[in-house]
Amino acid sequence: MGTPLRPRGPPGPKKPVAPSVRAIVLGDQPEVLSMLNALLRSEGAQIVEQTSDPRDLPDDAGTRADVVFIEAVGFHGSRWKDLLRDARRRMPDTRIVLVTRGPGRALEGPARLEGADGLVQYPIQREALTQVLVNLFPAVEFPPDKSHVSGGYARPRNGD
Repeated sequence: MGTPLRPRGPPGPKKPVAPSVRAIVLGDQPEVLSMLNALLRSEGAQIVEQTSDPRDLPDDAGTRADVVFIEAVGFHGSRWKDLLRDARRRMPDTRIVLVTRGPGRALEGPARLEGADGLVQYPIQREALTQVLVNLFPAVEFPPDKSHVSGGYARPRNGD
């Protein structure tokens, strides 16, 4: 009646769980923040703080977070520069990523000069966000792609 079942051996060693990236999100555009939060969580990041006012950032933000995302979509003009400079001054060892609606390549140089470690363009594509996180945290293993994340955009199907 078939082959008898063999008893299973003891389970192998468990894979170590990758540490979660702790993130602070700063911005004032709800749709951008919603998408950013959803995508960060899908990457295994832990949102430790979200604020619309940079003055609300805790003094110990650098010890509580690995990365700060500054949503500059709603901060018109050069205000993003002030936010970036202030965040860099207050959190010199924390990675800072600027999220902007403007052309990413045009802002990349000025953003880096002001202290940004990375730049993500809105609307945020998961692949772009993942690449920034991988570049900033090469030792962290991020989860495999999920074809669609609430708040993100689905990948196009063949030919779409």
